[in-house]
Amino acid sequence: MDSGLLKTAGTSSYQIAWTSFGNGAMEGAFIYYRSGYYYLFTSWGNCCQLVPRPAAGTEYHMRVCRSTSATGGFKDKNGVDCKSSGGTTILESHDYVYAPGHGGVIDVPGVGSVLYYHYVNNNQGTNQAATYFGWNVLDWPSDWPVISTGTSTPTTTTKTTTSRAAQTTTTAATSGNCASLYGQCGGQGFTGAACCSSGTCKYSNDWYSQCL
Repeated sequence: MDSGLLKTAGTSSYQIAWTSFGNGAMEGAFIYYRSGYYYLFTSWGNCCQLVPRPAAGTEYHMRVCRSTSATGGFKDKNGVDCKSSGGTTILESHDYVYAPGHGGVIDVPGVGSVLYYHYVNNNQGTNQAATYFGWNVLDWPSDWPVISTGTSTPTTTTKTTTSRAAQTTTTAATSGNCASLYGQCGGQGFTGAACCSSGTCKYSNDWYSQCL
């Protein structure tokens, strides 16, 4: 690894968040800088012991605080200190999405800020065997991140021409022109085979589907 990528700011450590929520679980912290603010994304609640389901509202979800400093002063949208259980909920269980969390934010050219995370797909099961990778585009009204209304469900599931809801498409291999296992089988601008010789064509995002 290029040692120039590693920077040491000093030897001091800083407590920037704390919660009394549920069993006190807060993890997966991720700091994202944008337009003068440092945004602290954290995951709260029960991530993994999901059978039987925990009390509604105590399952995994994501919250956010912001500050003009990376070392402290983080508050939520209502002004509650992030060290005093502050945190504005940005992503929680909804529709078939259950217990989303442990995510971060990346900048995708031509798309914008993208929140990524894992979640349990209720259409596929009730435990971690049904865990999927999800992502949604963020909007920034008043410099606070919110899930874009155009991506209220995660763009992670099998490609469909009607919605981004979770579906699985099984395409029969009728010729030798279908993609092999783990090969690409769809996506915007993709001109190759749209079927799989083995497995099913699973939608990952608007630009990529894969035979799995």
